Amino acid sequence: MVRGRRSNDKSPAPYPRTARVNQVLREIVADALERLSDIDDRLRMITVTSVDTAPDLRQAIVYLSSL
Repeated sequence: MVRGRRSNDKSPAPYPRTARVNQVLREIVADALERLSDIDDRLRMITVTSVDTAPDLRQAIVYLSSL
């Protein structure tokens, strides 16, 4: 059974490809921050919480959290 978007749903559903790209980008940025934390101790307390990629994959917003 294939599920489609409801006609009254205003928010676009994330595409499976976009969701996979978001996950891969989140892991890449987190790994880069981990490597950089050896140079700058301030980066040790930063966590990548999520990534939101545009449907055309040209831009992404990376959400970070710090303590």
